[in-house]
Amino acid sequence: MQARLPQPRRQLQPRTLLLILGLLLALAIPPWFVVAAIVQFSPTIELKSRQAMERKGAPDWEHVARLGDKVWRDPTPETFQSLNGGRWTRLCVNGGFTDPVKTFESTFGPSEIAGELRRLYDRLTPVGEYDVTVSYADGPGQVEILYVVAGGSLQAINLATCIRQAG
Repeated sequence: MQARLPQPRRQLQPRTLLLILGLLLALAIPPWFVVAAIVQFSPTIELKSRQAMERKGAPDWEHVARLGDKVWRDPTPETFQSLNGGRWTRLCVNGGFTDPVKTFESTFGPSEIAGELRRLYDRLTPVGEYDVTVSYADGPGQVEILYVVAGGSLQAINLATCIRQAG
């Protein structure tokens, strides 16, 4: 019986190793480019979405923006007395991470106004972290949501305050 001699191990040529390494890198790098692009541009996309909610042409947007932090620090009928010419009956102030439509509904009950508020507040996400909204309705059922980017602060996060006034 003849003994089998072990076969010598084949070693890969340096050129083959470089080819394999190049293929692995070509497959691994593109996902990292996608991740880097998402990380780089997602804050910009979110900011543009929030800025689109700021309807600066709305009649009372300028008034709410000028009120500054008084909007969320002192949400009283006196603070908003000139809003909508004083003709509002229900009003909610929402800070970061809250939903103005849900706040309005949970405080004042479901109504046809909620559908109109949802149409005006067309974001799928809550109010931005440092943003603030003021939503109000008058006696005849006219509604408005005023969204102010960077109108809130850390103290306004999770703020959801509603008030009534006779109208």
